[in-house]
Amino acid sequence: MNDPDRNASGFLVEVPDALRYTPLPTGTEGHDPTENIGAIREIVPSGSRVLDVGCGTGWVAKELKDKKGCEVIGVEPNESRAEVARSHGIQVHVGYLEDLRIEEVDRFDIVLFGDVLEHLSDPLSILCDAKRYLRPGGSVVVSVPNVAHWMVRLDLLRGRFNYQASGIMDATHLRWFTEKTLRKLLENAGYRVDEWRVTCGNWMPEYARKRPFRWMRESHRHRLVKRMTRWFPRLFACQYIMRASIQDAPNGQDRSR
Repeated sequence: MNDPDRNASGFLVEVPDALRYTPLPTGTEGHDPTENIGAIREIVPSGSRVLDVGCGTGWVAKELKDKKGCEVIGVEPNESRAEVARSHGIQVHVGYLEDLRIEEVDRFDIVLFGDVLEHLSDPLSILCDAKRYLRPGGSVVVSVPNVAHWMVRLDLLRGRFNYQASGIMDATHLRWFTEKTLRKLLENAGYRVDEWRVTCGNWMPEYARKRPFRWMRESHRHRLVKRMTRWFPRLFACQYIMRASIQDAPNGQDRSR
């Protein structure tokens, strides 16, 4: 797993800010179960021992620790993000999952990939490797952006596929997911999806710019987007979040490698 910010070279004028992904300025994202941090908090069982792969600045880890009583250990390849995570009281190993020795950290109830898989050239391998860090009955929790979001579809109809510094069209993304392809990836890695949720993405700046949303009061816009996401999740979901447990491979085959 390489530092994903390097993958934006040639697609953006400037290298993306390593600290660009932080909670909403109001601090409400962690309390809203329809947005990323809140949705992950809801899907992770209380008191779990969590390995947060690609923990970034540690905001999700802090939410799990403070609100769900979880013990969280992070893995983060970027030193500047790891330092911010440590300031939130999170133990962070700088490096990659494959560098983490099980005898140093023991096993976990949850291995979390929060907006990580889309940055990897081979997400199947890392999902398979994650089994080594799971206790019996443990699960992976993954969140990925929805490339079939209505904004992306509309741009494609107009012949546009413009990379951005953040969001669904983040220039560091190497893989693109719909609900179906994420489920298929997890199944191919030997997991069974037990629970899934979607996020609304009300934080996306496009909602303040695109018609008819820009004509609405912010509170009305947020309520409408939440309603449309609930009614048409595959069209309006910003992200998919799934919790999946290890399933037995058919015919006794080992799919962990």
